[in-house]
Amino acid sequence: MDEQDGDAIDMAFSKKKIEARKNWLGKFNSKTHLDQKEKLIKYSDFVNKELILFSMADLQRSIPSMVDGLKPERRKILFCSFKQNFTNEAKVAQFFGYVSGHSAYHHGEQNLAGTIIGMAQDFVGSNNINLLQPNEASEGGFDPKETMARNVCEVQILLFAVAAAFIYIQMRLFGTQSGYADHLVAAVESESYCTSEVWLLIDQISTQHKRIVSLEEKKKSQDQECGQLRALVHDLERNGAQNVVDKLQVRVAAIVVMACNCSDYLERTIESILKYQRSVALKFPLFVSRDGPNENVKHKALSYNQITYMQHLDFGIVQTERLGELIAYYKIASYYKWALDGLFYKHNFTRVIILEDDMEISPDFFRLL
Repeated sequence: MDEQDGDAIDMAFSKKKIEARKNWLGKFNSKTHLDQKEKLIKYSDFVNKELILFSMADLQRSIPSMVDGLKPERRKILFCSFKQNFTNEAKVAQFFGYVSGHSAYHHGEQNLAGTIIGMAQDFVGSNNINLLQPNEASEGGFDPKETMARNVCEVQILLFAVAAAFIYIQMRLFGTQSGYADHLVAAVESESYCTSEVWLLIDQISTQHKRIVSLEEKKKSQDQECGQLRALVHDLERNGAQNVVDKLQVRVAAIVVMACNCSDYLERTIESILKYQRSVALKFPLFVSRDGPNENVKHKALSYNQITYMQHLDFGIVQTERLGELIAYYKIASYYKWALDGLFYKHNFTRVIILEDDMEISPDFFRLL
């Protein structure tokens, strides 16, 4: 037993921990249960997983419902009265036997008998609207004042008849609740309608906003195209058609294939590029870069007139920053830097597209660039 167990027991049974018990019951989860397979359980687990179930059941039995003002025990008694249509007098012992057998009542018989007697008390001070009608003591019945002690419940006789007061109260209660329910339904429907209208308006605004953005982008694109066309017309008028054609073929980006030791892979990649590059060859010049002395790869690359071949041989010793790092990564990084420096600074490209030699491009590759 630890401090947590002691706190749980104190919270569950101490008269000073009323507020703590309220919070404890307020956090009740209907899925809470105790694992019955465990041979040993902590006091805190018993309180929080088993005792709380008893406390909730006790509250449900002890607090009348807000709907009809009845506790479950009294509601079961009324149910059995309606079901059996009791209109004649009967002994309490007979009736509570019927109730316990037809309403899933599984508590003490004395409690049930006392509740039946209590539902028939109509004397001043009983603070009760009797839903069952007591027989007169002069007719062999019972004295209601005596029944408060509940000493002779089994020999008392009650005449079971549903009081008109109960029907009246129920009619008034359900009438009022029906009115409240109608108002609530109307309010919910109104709120739902307003919510749907707001969402519809939001969707319309969002659609219009998307259309506006799309039109603005389209207008911007058209303005750019018009500007380009005006510039082309101006150049055509001033310098002639040949200069315009030359400007249309201005270089856009370099396509560089980083080759490895397999000439077949390189050939497949080059053929894939040349298949779609011929119409834009001046815009996208093709380069092959190699960081080793493989002659087959070199001959394969030089067999294409459209290709500029680049080779970088680096046999220097690499100094790693930390012990255990792979030298290959430094070699690759150095090789890529050499190739990109050559394209950016020697060939004066502003954009470079890097491809591996085991890749094939899609038909729209150059269009997307």
